[in-house]
Amino acid sequence: MDYGQLLSEGARLLRHQRILWLFGLLAVLGTGVSSLVTRLVIRPQLDPALLNGWLANWPPAGANLALWLLLIFVAGLL
Repeated sequence: MDYGQLLSEGARLLRHQRILWLFGLLAVLGTGVSSLVTRLVIRPQLDPALLNGWLANWPPAGANLALWLLLIFVAGLL
């Protein structure tokens, strides 16, 4: 493998890594938007008695973000 092939292979792998990071970033942003919609739009319309139960703290703040960041980290290792 000569130097030109090595550079083109490196560029190809870097493009794939950038695509993975882009999808990861879009997933994190989408999760944040869905969490905001849940908290601001859906929860106020629910029955208050139901909100006093297990839905009182749903969705847990930061849980979705932490999960997506972990998935992005693992994908970056691959």
